[in-house]
Amino acid sequence: MKLDESFDDQSARRVSEELIESVYATCFDPKYPPKAIISETNSFFSCTGSLPHFLIVKFTKPLALVKLQIFSTDVKLLSIYIGAMHAVKNDIVYSHFCDQEYSDEMRQELMQDKLFQFSSKLPRCMSLKIVFNKAVLNFMAIHQIRLWADYDRSSSNSGHTMSDLRKQIGRQLDDLTILKSSAIVD
Repeated sequence: MKLDESFDDQSARRVSEELIESVYATCFDPKYPPKAIISETNSFFSCTGSLPHFLIVKFTKPLALVKLQIFSTDVKLLSIYIGAMHAVKNDIVYSHFCDQEYSDEMRQELMQDKLFQFSSKLPRCMSLKIVFNKAVLNFMAIHQIRLWADYDRSSSNSGHTMSDLRKQIGRQLDDLTILKSSAIVD
């Protein structure tokens, strides 16, 4: 399966290497550093042995992620977490985004291709964590990860922390309460 890279939104495009500060992994072959799976097609991140293993991608600035595509072999179950800056702790705090269990039919393919789409309501994130919970016979490989971001939303100055998101939702609830109250008074 190939991903259609055309978007209705002109600001959504592939995340460049310059926007990736670092890529960490619980285990990897030194000949194939984890960051290579973002930029190269002939690289991989593999793990053998006890699970879970994880891969963390840190960005140089907050990004409004739009899509994530993972090319993998023998993954059975993975979880994705979005990392946003915590306003008080000045550190990245992760929130669970989704779990993906691969069917037997998907695992029989030589390479699996899974596409994840992010809501525009998510806060801009500083990091993405992928946790590989289960693999076939405890072996799996990630061949490539592709990320797309909305560059217009990424460059705005607000809404990139979890507390900003909570404030935004709170304001919307307050507006609804005011509208409801004024409708009762009228």
